[in-house]
Amino acid sequence: MEVFSFEKRIKHYSSYQKILLVGEGDFSFAVCLARAFGLAVNMVATSLDSRGYEANHVNSLQSKEDSCFKLEIMMTLISRNGDPRNREIKESLMVNYSKAMSNVKELESRGCIVLHEVDVHSMSRHPFLISVRFDRIIYNFPHAGYLHGSERNKLQIWSHQHLVRGFFENAMEMLTRVGEIHVTHKTTIPFSEWKIVELAYMAGLYLVHEEQFSIWDYPGYENKRGAGMCDQTFHIGRCSTFKFARILYRSTTFGFHLGATSSGPGPGWDECPPMQLPFYT
Repeated sequence: MEVFSFEKRIKHYSSYQKILLVGEGDFSFAVCLARAFGLAVNMVATSLDSRGYEANHVNSLQSKEDSCFKLEIMMTLISRNGDPRNREIKESLMVNYSKAMSNVKELESRGCIVLHEVDVHSMSRHPFLISVRFDRIIYNFPHAGYLHGSERNKLQIWSHQHLVRGFFENAMEMLTRVGEIHVTHKTTIPFSEWKIVELAYMAGLYLVHEEQFSIWDYPGYENKRGAGMCDQTFHIGRCSTFKFARILYRSTTFGFHLGATSSGPGPGWDECPPMQLPFYT
């Protein structure tokens, strides 16, 4: 049964938008949005941390219309409480994040779809997500893990760039015509060396707007580490939410391109600088 309600908003997001959240640690950001909306039937929250997904359970989904998300069908995918793999999800989440399971239960009770073991480098080909298009795709504080020691290490920066670039390439294929990709990221050195605006441009995206991020705008959200001590928060410091949209036309003259978003071109749309990543291949 389709559910109709008045629009509810929190910061950049509306209950009317189809929203995909990726890289959710303990799912607290998704819960924040869901509580603001009341119902979360237009939301899909995903995590890489846990298992519990089998392609043969979603074969029927690929032939279904995605309007209104066909909630009844999708909930059968994620409500297999007796499945041993589903128990593994719960055990893994409980080990990594103390509040994860309670957050997942709340999300599901509000109608949000929760998917596990979703890789941002292949999510556009995920058997469930392959036919769905989103108005907003959100990735808060992407991090590739501590593979090369210090955040200032060039190989470490390269690892982060590889993660973000692959995310952009996949997310771009999953947007509606007026869709946006939102990445919240630290803006101080060495994090600014990731050059995410340039990475987005390489993937066919332009910067619609950059806005300073404040965690106080999202009650209940707890940023979590992506590696090591997962259940601990980290110092956010200065950071921004970068909003990107697809470049629909690119001329031979650098910097001239057109895009379609709900808000139109914003600051930075014609300011994408040349790529400056000598160690990125």
